[in-house]
Amino acid sequence: VITELARHAAAALQHALRFEQERHIAQTLQQALIAERLPEAEGLQLAALYEPAAGSQVGGDFYSAWPLADGRLALLIGDVSGKGVEAAGVTAMVRYMAEALSQHCTDPAELVGQLNELLCHRMADGSLVTLALVVVDTVRDELTWCVAGHPPPVVLSPDGAYRRLDDPDPP
Repeated sequence: VITELARHAAAALQHALRFEQERHIAQTLQQALIAERLPEAEGLQLAALYEPAAGSQVGGDFYSAWPLADGRLALLIGDVSGKGVEAAGVTAMVRYMAEALSQHCTDPAELVGQLNELLCHRMADGSLVTLALVVVDTVRDELTWCVAGHPPPVVLSPDGAYRRLDDPDPP
């Protein structure tokens, strides 16, 4: 009986160690994907808060912001289905593909369409990504955006007023 209990305890301990290692790898990867500093843009204040749910596994939530070659600013927020290392890996792929595509394509809808075509062949069956991509032009005081299955972003003005960037088209 003691030998059997020891075997079960050893198996449980190995399982816990493997889980902790995977969680640590996924958490490290996810933290590496979150921008340490947001870019600055004249006339615009950016702030971000990334707070995973207490006790939850590392998930596929992500955000990013980067300047475009023409001086505008791209903002990306999204969610990859799943948890752990796999979700963190897809998150990296989505974020860096979007940034790379933006070097040649700055229209949010066109960029998201190209991103979708690239991702569909690389993701496991049943996996999905939702995202919102906003391009900010502070010179013209304009926003262009595309929402793909994600809740719409909210724009907060200096006077405290806000508005949602609804997308009238289906995801």
